[in-house]
Amino acid sequence: MKATDLITELSTLKWTPQEAELYLTLLHLGPQPASVVASHLNKNRLTTFHALKRLAKKGIIKTSILPLGTHFIAIEPRALLNKIKEKKSEVITNAESQIRAMEWLLPHLEELEKKDFIRPKVQLFNGDEALKNIYEISLSSKHMFAYFEPWPKDTGKHLRDIDDWHTEERVRRKISVQIIIPDTNEGKSFAAVKKGLKEVIVIPASEFTHKDLTLITDTHVLIFSHADKIGIAIESLQIAKNQQAIFKLAWKGAKQLSEGR
Repeated sequence: MKATDLITELSTLKWTPQEAELYLTLLHLGPQPASVVASHLNKNRLTTFHALKRLAKKGIIKTSILPLGTHFIAIEPRALLNKIKEKKSEVITNAESQIRAMEWLLPHLEELEKKDFIRPKVQLFNGDEALKNIYEISLSSKHMFAYFEPWPKDTGKHLRDIDDWHTEERVRRKISVQIIIPDTNEGKSFAAVKKGLKEVIVIPASEFTHKDLTLITDTHVLIFSHADKIGIAIESLQIAKNQQAIFKLAWKGAKQLSEGR
């Protein structure tokens, strides 16, 4: 295939003709300084250097610092294909997570879809900061209710640090919390810590199949899925009141379970 045809085909990757030309040149010549690439293409050396640096930022080429100066190296075609596949997989995974979240929310949202009142505000958070987003919203409450399965010991430090931050901030603001958790090793350890303005009921793990963190505040229902790295915040006084009533019933049942009745 001719170089011009290759440049045209590479445009489907949203590359400019200049980017495609530089990539093909480096692929053909191997690692080279900007001056050699510029000479080969009969281009200005400084303009070529800056264009190559932009390609490096995009991950299309790599740089190597050698005694004779910076050399630019084209990413191997198969490695480039793998990068594109990884990006596609990431996009699909994020889309699937959002679809699952919206499928869960859909009946609740449709039930509230009326024209004659103010609709609840729903926020969706993705990625590593989703838990902190949820926690930040919860700190506007005077009291909260929660049920969750405590993180296992091998959970990443990032989530544990956010947990610690939330506890410290909640106590600083004097926000009390009632919590229902299963009697896993982590759950028992969590319940054993008596400080922190918290009241905890531990129930048999066989009776507790809820994996996601759920927080109910004065105005919000907040959910964080560790598996999907998704946070959902529903702002609605009525939904919050309904969920508080359900939690209070669950609290009475949990007390009976914990006391073996």
